[in-house]
Amino acid sequence: MPSQSNKNGIGGVNMVNRTFYVSNDTGARDYTPDEYDKPPRLYRYDRNSDYIVLSTEPTGKKKPKPPPGAAEINATFSLLMDKISAFPSGNWDFGLILRCMTPDPDVNLDIYAYNFDLDRFEKIESFTVPNDWYNVTLSLPDKYVREDGYVLVRLCTSGPLIHSLYLDELMLRATYSYSHGVNCSIFKPSKDQLRERDGDVLPASPLIDVEINNVTYNGTLRSFIGFITLGNSHSRKSRTALIEVYNYTKGGWDCKNTTELGPYEELRIRVPLTEDYISPDNTVRLRIEATVGGGNIVVDEAVVEATWTDVSGGAITIKNESPYVSRIVRIWYIGNSSATYQDFSPPLALRPGETYTIVLPVGTNYVKVVTDYGNIFAFYPTD
Repeated sequence: MPSQSNKNGIGGVNMVNRTFYVSNDTGARDYTPDEYDKPPRLYRYDRNSDYIVLSTEPTGKKKPKPPPGAAEINATFSLLMDKISAFPSGNWDFGLILRCMTPDPDVNLDIYAYNFDLDRFEKIESFTVPNDWYNVTLSLPDKYVREDGYVLVRLCTSGPLIHSLYLDELMLRATYSYSHGVNCSIFKPSKDQLRERDGDVLPASPLIDVEINNVTYNGTLRSFIGFITLGNSHSRKSRTALIEVYNYTKGGWDCKNTTELGPYEELRIRVPLTEDYISPDNTVRLRIEATVGGGNIVVDEAVVEATWTDVSGGAITIKNESPYVSRIVRIWYIGNSSATYQDFSPPLALRPGETYTIVLPVGTNYVKVVTDYGNIFAFYPTD
């Protein structure tokens, strides 16, 4: 499967590729956008194959049999990126990744994304689904991503009277570009079944403790998130699961999430964390408890991801690399809990190639430079 995240240096710019999986699955078999809160039928968690199966709806007495070629699957999925607000807007590049196949002939798939500017679904891709696993990567313009990181994707098929669509991955890949040092690491537990999303599940009934060691970073923490993938192995009964994280500041467990899993249902749950959940010896403790219902809760993944910028402080030098004179009117120095600024009157004029050195206040981790034309240049300073 594709990796969750990685770090690449491209043209001297550090890139953090953060991949966000489907956070909560929703769907409906009609085309009414306001009904996407209904759970999709025939969505199951397959312990052995690690993919979900969407199938055409069986016909019955209350529903007329559709003519040949008219059968369809219509399911909507919501994808949510936590902590997107922790990063300034404008530097995001979004993409949609789908890995699918069908065992049936002549199944066509239309992919729709919801345009939040126009309040409607729009088709972004269409193809015939192969009979072997097929990877699709699509660019996703900003109009399909709400300001809080919310995305709606609809999959619609047409084909034989009875057909299925197998989904192995449906995820949003969001790349954020930094002009200065940034780091992103995934910390994994020692148990092999919990290290990645691969179908190698571990039963959690009635309780499982997960300990993740060596959770370290050196700088300003931008986001700290836990990812836990849970499945219900029962074919008929629902099961409720609790996710708790040990708070080392107050010395006790915090309940972070309560989720009900339907029969054969799998969810990848995103748990926002803070530094309170890291021990002095760099350990994070998670606890997953199955509370109500029948069947086992199984865990396919339990990891934490940290994104941070390098330690700031000291002095930095601003250089005008444009062919024109740049006039700076204000510089903002922004920390975790406070912000200060320095005004220039008259403006600080930098000719092409000229530099200006500033001393950063203690605790500064984000700087904005404002010119007399209203242009803003923002960056994370390094040592």
